[in-house]
Amino acid sequence: MNNVIFKHELCDAWSMPINSIMVLDSEEDNIIIDEEKHTIPYEDIETIKESLDNPILYNKNEILSPPILDGTAHKVYLTDGTSTSKITAHNLWYWLEDSEEEYEEDKLEYTLAVVKTICDVQEILDKNDIEFYILDDE
Repeated sequence: MNNVIFKHELCDAWSMPINSIMVLDSEEDNIIIDEEKHTIPYEDIETIKESLDNPILYNKNEILSPPILDGTAHKVYLTDGTSTSKITAHNLWYWLEDSEEEYEEDKLEYTLAVVKTICDVQEILDKNDIEFYILDDE
């Protein structure tokens, strides 16, 4: 994973991959969806790198499990070039909406930081007309 800065893999309940996306710190072929390569402007890669430059993402907190489990898992790899996080979580889409539940503050902050980073990547994909939905199936 030399120049991979972000990877997301959606898996079924048995951890078998359904689909995946990788973002590479590269001028060309910098988005790989499953095995299909795409190129987006490098300034968008820089924007993603800025999103990954958040110390909260690398403090290795436990990610929260939502009260709803639908049998899918999200495997996420993030790096800022110095630190790396490898996260396995369930139903990250749950955190896109406000919850009335009470959660441990540092775990909630970490979980929301991971979700925000994924949403930032999604925004770049949408901006570049790349049809791939990380947390939902619009």
